[in-house]
Amino acid sequence: MESPQPIDAIPARFRQPKPWLRWGLVALAVLGWWLSLQLLLAASNFHAQSALLDTLCGRAGAPGGWDCRSVLASHWGSIPLSTEEGGLALPVAALGMAYFAFVALWYLFVGPPTHDRRAYHLIVAAVVLAGVLTSVDFIRIMAFELHRWCLGCLAVHATNGALLLGTLVAWPWRKPAQPSPSHPTGRLALATLTAGVLIGFLHLTIVFIAGTGGQMRRLSDAYLKIADDPEYVVWNYRRQPVAEIPLCDDEPLLGAPGSPAAPNLVVVFSDFQCPQCRKAHELLDELLQSHPDQLRVIFRQFPQDPACNPHPEFSGGGHPAACRAARAYEAALAVGGTKAALAMQRVLFERHAELDLDRFADWAAELGLDRAAFVQALESPAVAERIAADVALGNRLGVAAVPALYLNGRRLDRWSRPTTWDALLAAEHSP
Repeated sequence: MESPQPIDAIPARFRQPKPWLRWGLVALAVLGWWLSLQLLLAASNFHAQSALLDTLCGRAGAPGGWDCRSVLASHWGSIPLSTEEGGLALPVAALGMAYFAFVALWYLFVGPPTHDRRAYHLIVAAVVLAGVLTSVDFIRIMAFELHRWCLGCLAVHATNGALLLGTLVAWPWRKPAQPSPSHPTGRLALATLTAGVLIGFLHLTIVFIAGTGGQMRRLSDAYLKIADDPEYVVWNYRRQPVAEIPLCDDEPLLGAPGSPAAPNLVVVFSDFQCPQCRKAHELLDELLQSHPDQLRVIFRQFPQDPACNPHPEFSGGGHPAACRAARAYEAALAVGGTKAALAMQRVLFERHAELDLDRFADWAAELGLDRAAFVQALESPAVAERIAADVALGNRLGVAAVPALYLNGRRLDRWSRPTTWDALLAAEHSP
């Protein structure tokens, strides 16, 4: 029979004192971390409304001063990271998450110490005491400064108080009557301390990155709001130089009922494999319906395909079927005239995902065009020359991305909203 294993040979992690207290304190710290996460989500408005958050945080304007979101939105609810008003700030709830993560990790790996190693317990005791003093101060702020109460915050502070009581109980007040293995080792305490600091820092880093992303989104939204403002679009449009865009007598107008005598001319450089180009043409079709006597729209080819566009931006790739699709449009124009060209244009945009399948002759037949004449036009030098002329003009004008729209010779950067066009056309009639 084997002799019992000496107690000193048992790894320290399997002989920690007061295991029941250790796991209870881990559970409390995890609960505090989870409650802090809920407060962080409520403070950032990331979380959708839910019964749980409404219970923890209360609804805005609720009677009795129970309004968690007002507390979290106050200047005590976050730590500013810059002196500028509205600058980036770190929510206090994120600090709570980092704090509880550190405490949970400490009790998970170290736990209550033995009497001879009680000095190590001072580390977690000091951290928890600082956390409780912070909780007391926040309760004072809610009571005497904000006059508002947050049930979720009080739950966090109560959990913190329970952690302090457990930490005091975990202190080895009496020296054991019999010798016991020392716990923790210095190496374990140092490793846990380092890991806890790193995990706490990781929490703050993640929240900081998320906050920076949110700040960037808000700035982007503010920029887009200004950039899409019709007054700004009109101002920016009017300061653009007037480009010389030569017109051909046989150029088709985009979509009836655009009037040949309409005073405003839109020239659009496009690519049949470009999703934004499809949106631009759908918008222009709507504008021709709503402003039939004010707009003429002319389509120009600018495939983002090195097969027919020498622009250096597309030398490494681009839209590999765009040049062939442009040939299909020009071949339809050559065989069937304006009506056939506009019909082929609609088909090419609707079936842009199938442009690499060489079905252009079949589509031409669907539109009632002579298949043999279409195939012949598809490979004709005249079609290639029309595309090359459009591409050369686009490169001369500095077109680097499509769709590129010119209204009466001026480049139009923001074009996607109908209200913008109402303002532009009204401005074109004003002195």
